[in-house]
Amino acid sequence: MRNDNYQPKHADTFDLRAVTFDEIDDGSVDVLSIDVEGGEWFVLRHLRSCPTVLSVETHGKRYVNLFMAEITQWMAANGAGPVASDVMPQTSPA
Repeated sequence: MRNDNYQPKHADTFDLRAVTFDEIDDGSVDVLSIDVEGGEWFVLRHLRSCPTVLSVETHGKRYVNLFMAEITQWMAANGAGPVASDVMPQTSPA
């Protein structure tokens, strides 16, 4: 997946063991900020906790999360509505 046209270089890569969020979420998370470069839905769908404060980054300068519908649906189903948004309306060049 490309995000904001970033092109990874081999020198920028490394290997690590990946786990789903439910493997580290014991249900006690109160505050959660998710910004994982397009993978936010995969964190939300494995969330055990019901955080009091939840921040989900869903777009970049030239990118909108491909799972925006799922994220919006999850938030509505779990009583988490947008309180603030920095989404700017699209305007036509003058």
